[in-house]
Amino acid sequence: MKPFFYSATLLTLVALVFGACSGSKDVSTEVVTPVANNTEAPTAHTKPQPVRIIDPRVQEAIRQFNMGDYDEALPKLERLSRDRSLSITDRRAAIEALAEFAAASEEPNKAVQLVSTLLQEEPPAYDPDPDKKPLEYLRAYYMARKNKTGGFGVERADPGIKTIAVMDFHNASITADAARFDRLQVGLPQLMMFQFQQNVNLKVVERARLDWLMQEAKIQNDPASFDVSQAVRVGKMLGAHSVVFGTFIVLDKNRVRIAARLVKVETSEILLTENMEGKPTDIMALSDQLALRLARRINENQNIKMAAANPTNSLDAMLAYAEGLEIYHTQGPDLALEKFKLAAQLDNRFEQAKEKIAVIETSQRMAAANVK
Repeated sequence: MKPFFYSATLLTLVALVFGACSGSKDVSTEVVTPVANNTEAPTAHTKPQPVRIIDPRVQEAIRQFNMGDYDEALPKLERLSRDRSLSITDRRAAIEALAEFAAASEEPNKAVQLVSTLLQEEPPAYDPDPDKKPLEYLRAYYMARKNKTGGFGVERADPGIKTIAVMDFHNASITADAARFDRLQVGLPQLMMFQFQQNVNLKVVERARLDWLMQEAKIQNDPASFDVSQAVRVGKMLGAHSVVFGTFIVLDKNRVRIAARLVKVETSEILLTENMEGKPTDIMALSDQLALRLARRINENQNIKMAAANPTNSLDAMLAYAEGLEIYHTQGPDLALEKFKLAAQLDNRFEQAKEKIAVIETSQRMAAANVK
């Protein structure tokens, strides 16, 4: 089996292995994983606390796994995942690798079972990065979390952090070529979510979780019919503080209007109705300003500033990425890969597109290795 790039979490471990002193059993290597300690001062959910991988056996098994040597790695990871003498961090590293392989190999029940084992090790809370995990793995995680809690609620590291869900926006354009703007139904929320993610006091519900919830709860995902009652229903199921939904209208080649509503889930109150208007070519700047106003309304009396930069400054790249996301969640990762590659080609600094490419290609190689 040929070496290949793996997801960011496990790639980090590989880097640590090569950076550690070979053969030394008392070397502790610091890595970043998404954990939180509720007894300590709250930290931004985007800045997880460091923990330590200290067992060289786990490091070696992960190294072999990342290099594609599954015949050697998987049996070792199986044994290590059950070794109660290891730290929680070590066991989690082993179980997570096994779960990703099962998810990529189209063994969803096994993947759910393995992720459920991860959740049994809590605390600290296990909250995988949705940008660095394959769709199949995320779905296994959502199901395992639901099996554990009995609901769809989003886990939060700190109760003071508010959770926001951003729904797809409805394309109500009236131009003759209105359909060509359909990609903005996903693109606009994606841009807004990026700005929200820079706000340390907001946890943003990822697109994969929203899609999964709607499928599981049999909620129609139609932006044209989404209203306050649906926003409240979805928000309550997620345990979210607020939900954003809205409409955009391309009036002509020189004018676009975006209308958004921010709903407080607990009271069904519309906290803010905001309208932005400008040129279609300025759609990214308009979405940034809109997200900033909404974030300020959610976290009142706080000095919230716009993020330094969007993940891409290319509207064409963003639209290709948005189309890829739509295909990714409705038709599958394989068909979406072409769109993500196009987005990265249009802007070679578009890291989110590159991450999606790496995640999908890794899953494809795992699946192929399992068939062999």
